[in-house]
Amino acid sequence: MSSIIVTNGTVVTPSSKGMKIVENGAVAIEGSQIEAVGRTSEIESKFSAEIEIDATGKAILPGFVDAHIHTPLSLFRGLAQDVPESEWMTKAIDPLANKMTKKAAIIGSKLTVIEGLRAGTTCFCDYATSMADLVKNVYLVAGVRAHVCATINEVGTKKEGKGILYPFDHALGERRLKENIELIKKWHGAENGRITCLFGPQAADMLSEELLLQVRDAAIEHDLPIHMHVAQGERERRQMMERYGKSTVNYLDEIGYLDDRLIAVHCHDTTKKELSLLAKKNVRMVGCPGSIGMIDGIVPPLASFKKLGGVAGLGSDQCPPDGHNMFMEAKYASILSKTEHKDPTALPAWDVLRMVTIGGAMCHGLHRDIGSIEAGKKADLILVDMERPNLVPIVQQPIRNIIPNLILHASGSEVTTAIIDGKIVLQNGNITTMNENAILREAQRIASKLAEAAAEGFLKAGS
Repeated sequence: MSSIIVTNGTVVTPSSKGMKIVENGAVAIEGSQIEAVGRTSEIESKFSAEIEIDATGKAILPGFVDAHIHTPLSLFRGLAQDVPESEWMTKAIDPLANKMTKKAAIIGSKLTVIEGLRAGTTCFCDYATSMADLVKNVYLVAGVRAHVCATINEVGTKKEGKGILYPFDHALGERRLKENIELIKKWHGAENGRITCLFGPQAADMLSEELLLQVRDAAIEHDLPIHMHVAQGERERRQMMERYGKSTVNYLDEIGYLDDRLIAVHCHDTTKKELSLLAKKNVRMVGCPGSIGMIDGIVPPLASFKKLGGVAGLGSDQCPPDGHNMFMEAKYASILSKTEHKDPTALPAWDVLRMVTIGGAMCHGLHRDIGSIEAGKKADLILVDMERPNLVPIVQQPIRNIIPNLILHASGSEVTTAIIDGKIVLQNGNITTMNENAILREAQRIASKLAEAAAEGFLKAGS
């Protein structure tokens, strides 16, 4: 007997090269794993279950992977935009970050997880300081999948003004690296593998070469990936050129950082030659089109990287327009890439759907467990109501339109059910693991206090 059978839906999942669609499909789940996938008649003839979910009129998709996210920062929503990219961190983010408490980080993270889960995100590749607190107080409770790192840097929020190098605090860097290693030792593989860890050096301009190499050596020792912001824009470029006299990509190549262990986030301040080098070295890329479009006014080079044969995923980053919603990130990625390249064939819907599922999983080395609906993989699924006005009609001839409709017309509100590690965490649109109303009230209260405390710093920074 299986634990759960989902029947009568349309299974849409990545296959080896494209997408596979099973009409009137079903998925059998035993414990935390997918037991079988096929047509409903076939699955029902072979399996019975304690729980049967009727997915009539719904698409059955792999849970989405948010491949780069800073969950505590939802408390900054609406407070750090419409400023020059070179001033965004020092004048808009830092005054708020200086007042962030552990309690605020936890409630901000809970708020973000609610938002993402409601829109189909089942795996959160989170990046924050005090990550151990988020694992304990958010991810253990929420029941979502988490692939996390603790931010490692040597500058904290003590950055100098325009044109001046950040001063490095080596003691801070050593402490942050130690926190990341302790996070890995305590939590990597916890909760039946639902929580996993990796290393998180913030960026090449925020760590000394000595510390960057220590992180690389630790990642090799623990056989884990490195999740890192790379070539983010003018601010980073100015720091790198002033300190090292070379771009981020060329510097990282020189110190032996470019290989398949590196997950390079953003990469929009790269030349064609540098982007080609990243792909050639098997570096994996994560683009965050909503956030970067808002912060930098730039389209991440996802289409170009994919053409070079690179593996790419999508992330929501921090406080993106339309929220932490991978349906919207997929839409932005496709439409903005078409506009950027003046090519309506750039990043077609099926390719973008792969990026928010198996692509994100491959970026983080999780593809053996999640990212597609296959027997033996973890049971991370979402159901999407296709009988909403914005998704009707669904047709099979002369072409199937279900994938274009999901990517270009869904908003994320159509997600009705989420199953993670074989457990139902979103049912009929309601989160089963957290008190959503209480969290929203607390988030409003704490964010109001945080903004009030940061007001003086905003004025001093010239925000």
